[in-house]
Amino acid sequence: QCRACKGTEPIELSVSRAMFSLPSPSWLFLIAGFALLACAIVLPAQAELREVEWHRDQAIAAEAVQQERYSRHRRYLAAIEARDPVVIRSLMLTQLRELPADRSPLTGQKFAIDRLPDADVLTDLDPPEASPPPLPTPRSLLERLATGHEHRPWLIVAGVVVILIGLLPSGGSGRP
Repeated sequence: QCRACKGTEPIELSVSRAMFSLPSPSWLFLIAGFALLACAIVLPAQAELREVEWHRDQAIAAEAVQQERYSRHRRYLAAIEARDPVVIRSLMLTQLRELPADRSPLTGQKFAIDRLPDADVLTDLDPPEASPPPLPTPRSLLERLATGHEHRPWLIVAGVVVILIGLLPSGGSGRP
């Protein structure tokens, strides 16, 4: 080997050892502590967002039911104003208990027209209420710890303690 190459070998070995050496354990504590603090901040905000979206979805479903109800009532009113024979006949029979002039009750029938219960037209026009999905609950133990009022302060304290452990100087490494 040449004289110029002799000094480069130890430098290359020290650089490769530095690149592939294990990181200090204190970094692991710092990363874990910051992850705990991030969970304590982000997960409650996500839970609140899910709850707000759930309320929004319920309001949208209620609005859709009201819109359907409104359109059914408008169609029924339009049928009455247009004197639709089917609608007029059903109103006469259920509300006024009258048969049209060209009709007569069936003979031998058990029930007379006077015994028919009142038919409330409005209840037949109302659409069925939408059943809302249940409110989402915390999915994981970490989310329950981060969103629970009694456990969240302890999670924050644990994150700070782990960060402080990571900031402690490492002993016995021989470095100044």
